[in-house]
Amino acid sequence: DLFAKLQQLASIAGLILVGKEKVQKNLLARLVETLVMWLSDEQEFWEVFEDDSAQLRPFGLQQ
Repeated sequence: DLFAKLQQLASIAGLILVGKEKVQKNLLARLVETLVMWLSDEQEFWEVFEDDSAQLRPFGLQQ
């Protein structure tokens, strides 16, 4: 769901900012930075990786 929304946002930004690659790169960098900061505070997200009893299979890593 998050990936689909990010893809939609990237598509819209691409249409609006045609020919403005530098602006697109800056916006994408800020978006990625914000996402990483949000995930770093999201303890529930990281608990899945830290829990040894929950085995992540290749399919789980793709999600």
